[in-house]
Amino acid sequence: MKIYRNGKEIVLTDEEIMEAHAEHIKSFMRNELITVYGLPDEEAEDYSELAYSHYTSGNGYTEYDCIEWAVTIYDLPNLELEDSYLLLWPKGTKKFFSSLDDAVFAAATKVSFPFPAYEQIWILASNDKGKVVPVKKYRSSDLLLEDLWKSLTDVPFDPDSEDRLVLAEPWFNFPAGTDQEEIWAWFDERYSGGVAKLMFPSLFNPSQKEPSETATLLDAVEKKVFSMHSTNPDAFTDPDTILADLFSKVDMQLTGTSEELFNIYRRSGDKQAVKDLFLFFTDISFDEYLQKCIEETASLAVADLKS
Repeated sequence: MKIYRNGKEIVLTDEEIMEAHAEHIKSFMRNELITVYGLPDEEAEDYSELAYSHYTSGNGYTEYDCIEWAVTIYDLPNLELEDSYLLLWPKGTKKFFSSLDDAVFAAATKVSFPFPAYEQIWILASNDKGKVVPVKKYRSSDLLLEDLWKSLTDVPFDPDSEDRLVLAEPWFNFPAGTDQEEIWAWFDERYSGGVAKLMFPSLFNPSQKEPSETATLLDAVEKKVFSMHSTNPDAFTDPDTILADLFSKVDMQLTGTSEELFNIYRRSGDKQAVKDLFLFFTDISFDEYLQKCIEETASLAVADLKS
């Protein structure tokens, strides 16, 4: 499609046309919610998105049907949501749950992964002023899966007879006794970044701000500890000595150490930093180390054949 602005021809893609159409409808809905129904601007923004999600559900509703439906959700009496959570599926289906986790579980059970970008899943509850407000708005499958992953954090796992970690109690759709790796595989199939990104999100986002606690501790070491050690070196153990002591306690002969190192490299969002750290501690480059592994393993294999 071509449009003209200020004498210039602009070609729009199908996706851009759909986005413009969606924004036009949501803008109309937002304006109606403010001028006709008296919703505050911020809440009108939220509920216009909810109305639009209902509009695109494929049930044949008109724009005004969906605006009125969104208003009925906004006007739910506080008593109806007292100590409970309301889950709204894309096609307007409503169901109440006693806990937020239960509502998240139900949402993850109901939808397919990934669900279409135009669909939204909302979980609502009453705020301290007695007004129904969204506490969760899932505009993508990944956002829902991230919350589901967080709920797994406090679930207990026990070793079984084969020393595998298995669920100590039922969780989500998995029965007690399910292997932890089976659950990880379920997430890995559905989450766009794979289970490794759920486990180590900071490794996949090098631009992410450094945790404030870590930054504070690092400043304390650089400004205070180094300063005290330089003025009175015999009175304090310096960070270099502490680091050397820590390395001396590590059993580097344990099977799987190199495999974990390789996994850290693959998961990292800043692979050069991993390589720099490896060079710093070993005095050879990471590539040299990998080449050494190949050459020495090959030599051993040849020796075994000859013997």
